[in-house]
Amino acid sequence: MMPQPLILVVDDNPLNADVLEEVLEALDCTVITAFSGEEAIATAKAKPPQLVLLDVIMPEMDGPATCQQFKADPDLKTIPIIFMTALDDVDITKVIRNTGAVGYISKPFQPNEVIACIQEYLEC
Repeated sequence: MMPQPLILVVDDNPLNADVLEEVLEALDCTVITAFSGEEAIATAKAKPPQLVLLDVIMPEMDGPATCQQFKADPDLKTIPIIFMTALDDVDITKVIRNTGAVGYISKPFQPNEVIACIQEYLEC
């Protein structure tokens, strides 16, 4: 039996994290959450996930800055990062290109979009 994929959800809004946790657990994934960029980096260093879902707009260290820190760390740089955002396609495409993220999920979340995006990068 294969272990459940570990996904790190990073969002400063606990309600968003709860919604995603429900969707991801239905895919038989293990979910850990962080509520800031700093917490995300510390959490990932302690227990590296197979994938990170990262909110773009957060106080203090935003999603793009957090992503850049992941990509600058030799132990974390290969972890795929998917942004979560309400930004329009043009804005988020530019952010993705500049940070090394692999894609994005639009807010408000559509469970089918989340599932399709996750399954593209993991075998859930």
